[in-house]
Amino acid sequence: IKSIYPYLKNSQIIGVGTTAICFLMQDGNVLKVYLNTFNKKELFYKRNMLEHLKLLNSISNDSFIGPTEVLVKNGNCVAYIYPYVYARTLFNMKKDTTIYDIVQSFDKLIDDTKKISEKSFRLGDIHDQNILFNHVYSIIDLDRGYIEDRYDIKNIQTSNMKEITKTIIYALFKVK
Repeated sequence: IKSIYPYLKNSQIIGVGTTAICFLMQDGNVLKVYLNTFNKKELFYKRNMLEHLKLLNSISNDSFIGPTEVLVKNGNCVAYIYPYVYARTLFNMKKDTTIYDIVQSFDKLIDDTKKISEKSFRLGDIHDQNILFNHVYSIIDLDRGYIEDRYDIKNIQTSNMKEITKTIIYALFKVK
């Protein structure tokens, strides 16, 4: 904890999940600190998190927000930093958001999804708390995603867009 204390100074909690707590730091970035939970152990067991977080950094784009810095203690990933996105989660979306607002941003989301899919990245943990919207879509918390072994880019892109679209439609209209 002493190693991440300087990052936590004057920060505020902005989210708590099953594997981590996210803090908004004074410099405007987010610090995601992993908790010692079963979900974290399961996540870390499935992959080398240091390598995985480097991958997430390399595939980040305007719509998919990955880490910019990884904090390591004794060779283990304890936290990472990513840019704060000024937006609301789909769960907390403004009631005055129009269908036009929602649809007009889809082209960029589709293009950015195609870019990560071309790198064989399949999304995981897509839900209304991890998709943000402020006239553009931003998807955070990518650490449950993974590289697909089968390399069927079209299938990966279709699957990724299906998960995103399903989540957006359900969050906004409460229909499946």
